Amino acid sequence: MILKINIDTDHIRTNFAYKSALMGFYYKTMSKYYNEKFMRSFHDQTMIKYVVMSDLLGDKFKVTNKTQLNIYDNIHFYIASFYDKLVEPFMYIDHIKIGESKFNVDKIEIIRYTKLYNEFESLSLVNLTKTIYKNNKKYYQRLNVQDSEYITLLERNIKKKYSIAYGENIDFDLSVSPIRTGLFYIKDKRKNKMIPIRGWYIKLNIKSKNREQHRKLQRIITEMGIGYTNLAGFGFMKPKS
Repeated sequence: MILKINIDTDHIRTNFAYKSALMGFYYKTMSKYYNEKFMRSFHDQTMIKYVVMSDLLGDKFKVTNKTQLNIYDNIHFYIASFYDKLVEPFMYIDHIKIGESKFNVDKIEIIRYTKLYNEFESLSLVNLTKTIYKNNKKYYQRLNVQDSEYITLLERNIKKKYSIAYGENIDFDLSVSPIRTGLFYIKDKRKNKMIPIRGWYIKLNIKSKNREQHRKLQRIITEMGIGYTNLAGFGFMKPKS
């Protein structure tokens, strides 16, 4: 399920850490609709990784004081999950909160793609890392689009999500081109500070063997996202029309 949340304001002023606050609001909304047992399993099974969210979108953007982001007119964002119950509570919200700021919701739309698409573009950072072991310690290295391993790891990531969702394997052709780099901050609760996350906005082109596989693959890309997702909801993709 993909939801488009339209905000009833023509200006939002926030900082680059707003995604953590917005996903915090998502989690609080979920806890109102589901009991404690479900919420525990929600984390234990890392289901949060199957919720993806776009950036806040609008017609105009302006950065002031290097840290303040201003978004103007037609302000909205998308939230999606392959598992409907992970986004259904958002169908009933009448406002969102970003930190201490509260904004009314104008309308909520359910987005359905009836056509098949080959090209997609990211509306939030695509975060892709590889694991490195050094001196018996595990490290994560964030990859750039130009890295030789980027497509290999991205393809593996998509195939894994496809297998989880459908219980079967898939082969497909994949190509990637960069749009631009991006930076967001997420809160590290253990260190009690904001951590910068760098990633890429990309275009993705896919081609699969038959229409049914392509339809399923399209759902994975648009409802599970690509790359490594987390509480920042990275990896939201939209068909490029």
